[in-house]
Amino acid sequence: MIRGFYSARAGLIAHQEHMSVIANNLANINTHGFKPMRSAFTDLMYQNLNRVRNENAAQTGHGVKINKTDIMMQQGAHESTQRMLDFVIVDDLDSRGFFMLETEAGNIRYSRAGNFSLSLRDDIYYLVNGNGDYVLNSEGERIEIEFNEYTYETVYQTDENGDLILDDDGNPIVERVIEHKSNPDYEHMVFDPSVIGVFRFDNPWGLEAVNANSFIETEMSGEPVAVEIPRLMQGYLERSAVETANEMANVIVAQRAFSFSSRMVQVADEIEQTINQLR
Repeated sequence: MIRGFYSARAGLIAHQEHMSVIANNLANINTHGFKPMRSAFTDLMYQNLNRVRNENAAQTGHGVKINKTDIMMQQGAHESTQRMLDFVIVDDLDSRGFFMLETEAGNIRYSRAGNFSLSLRDDIYYLVNGNGDYVLNSEGERIEIEFNEYTYETVYQTDENGDLILDDDGNPIVERVIEHKSNPDYEHMVFDPSVIGVFRFDNPWGLEAVNANSFIETEMSGEPVAVEIPRLMQGYLERSAVETANEMANVIVAQRAFSFSSRMVQVADEIEQTINQLR
């Protein structure tokens, strides 16, 4: 029963890791642009009990393990925010787009989360994400945001009753123009959303998930390719792609499997105790 004990132990470890994957998915149910993970299991090595290699050989396995985790790349629902610096990438049927980000350390990452903001660094405003990573354009360069430095207020001539005085052509006569210093706010921002770079991969499922809801490229994913005419929706965010009902069903399956493996560890231990007590 030692083999049974270790097979059940392997099941405990695998299903505990499976629960961790599910827990991470559910924990990110409100993370914008989040892509859930799915565990893929595989059985372990088999052994011939009677040391015979033929069609009647008796075999036993050594349990299970998580072979890999797959990234589920389905697009999440769109949520209206009416905020100028929130963006959603509208995907084509055969491709998935990503924003390119540059960390403070100079590392390149990719993300679906489009909740951006402004950051003032060395007297220059840059477009950044929530972690302070620079958002890059299609050339892989940081995006600088400019503002209208001045606004102008036109004051027209009026008579003693406050009515406008018109010229011979019927147009109001300008008395003076007042120049105002602009504030660096959204109202005076000069920004074209089309400068935001969107990149796609031949195999987006080959990307490696890292922290801060982002990915890095791998040999399996291939190199990023800039989308020539990206489709962006301003004032919207992509919600998490986690499906609560499916994840809760997975919780029940993983919990039952963990319970069965735990029971098998107990049974194997009881049989070992019985054998040791035989005289």
